[in-house]
Amino acid sequence: MFFAEFEPFEGRTKYAELEGGGYYAGRLGVIEALHSMRRQCRAVIFREIGEGYTVPVGVWEVRENARNAMKSRPTKCSSLQEALQLLATRLKRPIPAYVAKSRVLGQKKMTDY
Repeated sequence: MFFAEFEPFEGRTKYAELEGGGYYAGRLGVIEALHSMRRQCRAVIFREIGEGYTVPVGVWEVRENARNAMKSRPTKCSSLQEALQLLATRLKRPIPAYVAKSRVLGQKKMTDY
């Protein structure tokens, strides 16, 4: 299975039913860090659940992983393409599958027109 949720700049008007609590838990971890930095951004959270994941422990794991990720030193990439190439070495599913599902990764820049 493959799920993707997003929130436009204006915010959501309906509950994120595909991901539900996991979406909001990941969002909370990112928003807390952005609030403390007094910043705004687009963020994409990649989460793969493999066959070895036998005991689902709930959304707290998603929230805490997002918090820990935001506390960690970032890996800096010069472009989205470079970041996706780096992620491809860590994810099992191919990056084009993520890009096809994601509304955020497929967004264009003003300079693209």
